[in-house]
Amino acid sequence: LAEELIKEREKELLKTQEIAQLGRFNLNLTTFTFTSSPIYDSLLGIGKNDVKNHKLWKQLLHPDDYNHVKNLIIEGVKNHKKLDYEYRILSIDKKELKWIHGIGEIVFIDGIATNFIGTIQDITYRKLAEEKLKQSDEILNHLSSLVIIEDANFNSTYVSPNIKELLGYEVEEILGRGWWLKTYDNQKQIDEAIKRVKEFFDTHPPKSLLIASRKIKTKDGGFKWIEWRVTRDANNNHISIGNDISKRKHQELIKEVIFNITKKANEIISNETFFRYIQTELAKLINTDNFYIALFNRTNNTIDFPYITGVDTVSPNEIFPVGKSLTGYVLKTKQTTFLTFEQFENLKNSGDIELIGSPAKAWLGVPLMADNEAIGVITVQDYENKNAYSDEDVKLFEFIAKQLSQLITRKLAEEKLKQSDLILNRLDSIVQVVDEKGSIIYTSPSVERVLGFKPDELLDQGWWLKTTSSIQEANEVRDAVIGNILNGTILKEDFVHRKIKTKNGEEKILQWITSKGVNNTLIFVGIDITEQRRQETIAKVIFNISKKANEMLSLKTLFNYIKSALGTLINTNN
Repeated sequence: LAEELIKEREKELLKTQEIAQLGRFNLNLTTFTFTSSPIYDSLLGIGKNDVKNHKLWKQLLHPDDYNHVKNLIIEGVKNHKKLDYEYRILSIDKKELKWIHGIGEIVFIDGIATNFIGTIQDITYRKLAEEKLKQSDEILNHLSSLVIIEDANFNSTYVSPNIKELLGYEVEEILGRGWWLKTYDNQKQIDEAIKRVKEFFDTHPPKSLLIASRKIKTKDGGFKWIEWRVTRDANNNHISIGNDISKRKHQELIKEVIFNITKKANEIISNETFFRYIQTELAKLINTDNFYIALFNRTNNTIDFPYITGVDTVSPNEIFPVGKSLTGYVLKTKQTTFLTFEQFENLKNSGDIELIGSPAKAWLGVPLMADNEAIGVITVQDYENKNAYSDEDVKLFEFIAKQLSQLITRKLAEEKLKQSDLILNRLDSIVQVVDEKGSIIYTSPSVERVLGFKPDELLDQGWWLKTTSSIQEANEVRDAVIGNILNGTILKEDFVHRKIKTKNGEEKILQWITSKGVNNTLIFVGIDITEQRRQETIAKVIFNISKKANEMLSLKTLFNYIKSALGTLINTNN
């Protein structure tokens, strides 16, 4: 009865191993011959006539894993420990690479290791899936896209590893309800956000794409702008692809500020109103509580302050000698001066400057330049925080100051400076003046830097003929401009954001801002937004690749798709 019970259990064990596709082996550690089950032989491609010895065993193991497995057995013998390991084999019959999971133990008789017995299981599919996931994560990390998958109840079930680099959080912190609790301030905000997502997908066709941008709280207390592309699958899982657009948002804000200031400069307002507007706009980007604009009178070697706010104020347009003031120091050096209190003290002790007014903890002054000469200084300062301004703020202020140099000078000089190449030649954009007949009567010298043409090449009808693709397009664009001048016809979107042909045959996208000129003319300011559009295309490619990476595709298919997608941006032939 006991023998029958043992045999029955052995049958059950064999049946279980067969179902689980577990192969059994018994390796003699003295002769290095082995016996194995049919499943073992099938998994490794061993034929009936193959001699099961050390030579065959070595032939089976992947060359890079042979020493690893050998050392594991030696360690098992030495430490009397069970072995649980993964390795690669090359099947005997097809030389097919497979991943194997082995579990085994060393058999000891009278303290001597005699046999190594155990089971193996083919885990190739699992390994390939892990490799695919790893490749997907690597792609997502490389592309800086954040992927979050949520179930129907908005619990996060997957978060891509690059969340740590992007927002500072560990994956484990975001799983479940972590995303909502970490990146929203309160439950009301969470409920409203979930409601918006539900309403969108409940009222739109299947496979609809929800696109939204949100300011996300980072782990270190900062913020980043993330643009989300959200889809919902058949099981009501929400797949969200997020891209960091913080820099783009910041650049958009810079452009918005510059545009607003440029537009305001064309209005008939007092200088004080205009300067106050500059301060208000710059406050969107930098602390301007203590802010002033100083203008330099070279003839009298004096400065006046047409606009000043903050701790140290003076009467409007009160005149001061340049002397050894910090403002005078900037006018003299024609360089940006960014000082902490300690650096200010060093300059004072060296005799380069003298203290006028209250000493600031941080002081930033940028010269307003015209024709390589300093015509004034624009300044911000902070009396409490020595770290009020960063190096990035300095670069930003310098960039804006370059724009303001032309705008302030133009505003002060009015009509005379509007016609002066001294200002237009420093514009980073293209400026054109068109008359009511559609003839270009002025093109700024900057057109050569932006498009490669000499200004004279584009006068009269040259602009329409040289920057468009056909005579028909040239006529259509010119007629639209004439209609705007004569009848006030609104220029269409495809004109405001239009592809312009450069001299070397390439294309650039320019955004046009228009304003009425004197004598029935129209003034165009063209801003190059080619790079912005390219970034938008990159974002689209990233989304498509990220979406494809979540599909159950072979690596070859995935990599071919990536190559094809990247081919819209760069040459991927090699």
